[in-house]
Amino acid sequence: MISPDINVNSPELVNVIVEFKQAPAKVEVMKQAAKGKRMAVSSAKEKVEESHQQFRKEFNKLKGLRIAGS
Repeated sequence: MISPDINVNSPELVNVIVEFKQAPAKVEVMKQAAKGKRMAVSSAKEKVEESHQQFRKEFNKLKGLRIAGS
């Protein structure tokens, strides 16, 4: 979600903080263990990597729109 305080039409750069819904691998393993489920760290790492790839894909799409709209 982008804050309404940010002028998205401005050419100025802004710093952002990205918070992923997917927990880090070790945290995900612990969360699953708390639910009584077993999860390998490698499986959790795959989920993290997938979420990061999806973010990069969406980010690059938005970046492309921004460049095209310049």
